[in-house]
Amino acid sequence: MFLAADPLEQLAAAGALGGDARTEEAAFALAAAWRHGMAGNSPLYLPGFFAVALAAWVFSEGAERRTAWTFALGLLGAFVMACAAAPLGTWHVLSVFHAETGATTNGPLPFASPHAMLAGIYTLLTWTTFVVGSRVALERRSLWPLLPAPVLTAGLVALRPWTVDEFATTWWIRAGQGDLVALLSGAMIPLLAGYLVRRSSLSRHSNKVVSDSHVPTGHRARIY
Repeated sequence: MFLAADPLEQLAAAGALGGDARTEEAAFALAAAWRHGMAGNSPLYLPGFFAVALAAWVFSEGAERRTAWTFALGLLGAFVMACAAAPLGTWHVLSVFHAETGATTNGPLPFASPHAMLAGIYTLLTWTTFVVGSRVALERRSLWPLLPAPVLTAGLVALRPWTVDEFATTWWIRAGQGDLVALLSGAMIPLLAGYLVRRSSLSRHSNKVVSDSHVPTGHRARIY
């Protein structure tokens, strides 16, 4: 979504959408909304964040058997898939923009800029670190695994200033207006969080049962 929306911003910045200030402003607004699933009839706001939260949490279970390289390869694979899907996504972005404003552009479409790639990768890394850190913190009953998250978040704020305030304000306003997607997306946050916490709780209980079943009967009696 980062890579798909960026070409529209590039076209607007280059004056390739007709040079009208209102049209350019609309282009930047649509690109920002698209990145967060708030345009183009997305059934869920921030769909990438929900998907990554589920995937990262489940993938990190049993992380002691995996290395940092495994996670790095996963992030690399996600980036390659994003690059492959970006042109189709850009076409959809421009189609929506044309339908809303009537503005068109001639000439070849640019690909996502290095800045957009960096922003997308860094956002993915920051969110993945927070999700995995949350699972490990819950498992170990310690806040230390969450320590990298605020550091990376500070860097994200510097890289993408005002972003959180931007989509949070839009989300809040639309929810107040009774927008179904905004309300459903808001409800999904505690539902997904509850499912993941419950999943970890059941996993710990299952591991404890398996561990206790391997203790000799005599030793088990002395333990209890």
